[in-house]
Amino acid sequence: MWLCRQANDAEQSLTVFGDKVIVEASSILRERAAELVTASERFPRGRRELMERGRGILGVTQRAQRTSDVPALVRLVLGRHAEIQRAKIDQGRPKRPWIEECGSEFVLTSGRIGTRSAELTVPEDIRGLDWRFNAAFSLLSVTGRLDPAVAT
Repeated sequence: MWLCRQANDAEQSLTVFGDKVIVEASSILRERAAELVTASERFPRGRRELMERGRGILGVTQRAQRTSDVPALVRLVLGRHAEIQRAKIDQGRPKRPWIEECGSEFVLTSGRIGTRSAELTVPEDIRGLDWRFNAAFSLLSVTGRLDPAVAT
């Protein structure tokens, strides 16, 4: 989104695929996906729970683990985002994804998204939505599955 915002809301796909942060984050994603798949295989009940109630995350993770090129991983992540967004309804209509691939470009779908005060320079700069992570940490803390000190 940063790259698109800096280029008047659209950036060439090849530029996105060659961005050093995207390349490094893709490598890390493959590693984390492999770790989740391995962990899910060690805990049969957990794997079954992921398959039944995980909203498809295990399937996405398995595909990410097997995917070795950056363009395919970027498209996998953006495809998952689009799927989730379109399942939501806003004012009677499915929501649009924040970014879409149109021809040879990635294009932002709204002027309200993709605003940051600084460029991402390392994958650690990529953050999830605070309210989602805080809700997850809160649930895990309340149920005793996470030390409350970790959630702060």
